[in-house]
Amino acid sequence: MSHIIDNIIVEGIGKIDALSLDLTSTVTAAGTQTLTASSTSQQVYTGSTAAQLIKAPDATTLSVGHTYFLWNQSTVPVAFQNNTPTTQFTLAAQGRARVTVTDISSAAGVWIWATETQNADLKTKAGTVSAGTFAGSPKTATVTFTTAFADANYSVTVIGQDGRSWKYGSKIAASFSINTQANTALTAAVDWIATYQGEN
Repeated sequence: MSHIIDNIIVEGIGKIDALSLDLTSTVTAAGTQTLTASSTSQQVYTGSTAAQLIKAPDATTLSVGHTYFLWNQSTVPVAFQNNTPTTQFTLAAQGRARVTVTDISSAAGVWIWATETQNADLKTKAGTVSAGTFAGSPKTATVTFTTAFADANYSVTVIGQDGRSWKYGSKIAASFSINTQANTALTAAVDWIATYQGEN
């Protein structure tokens, strides 16, 4: 027998044998999805189009403790914003997050979150860029990660056999560029290491 309950408060210990939470699946797009108080608790993202924004509801329409579970099954990062909108964090591809509002006195509210990535312990990425990849004047190349970092808070080391004053730039969670600061073509591949900042 089905029972529909709009709101229930349990004081003390509650026991539930199984729990099913509704979910909404969204294909990423270069736009903004605005959540509301009636949005499903679980939000799943798929696809490969970058620049997806997730905008939180007006916090004054919520209760303290209102929580969303974000599952980024796409191949690109997505960003979570408060209602202002101000970006609170970027969720890496294949990452997941639990987001909870703790203060509802303003539209922006105060949000706390915990994120995880599929490769939670992978704090360092490394690779090689072939000499022929570098183009332009000066010669530059873009490194794109297979799996993006959670944000751009990482350090880059560039090592090459050619005598160059290597410089990196355009650093975002998913990629960065290497600038040789010279117009002469390279004769050897260039190695790079990207290490996420912080401590284990």
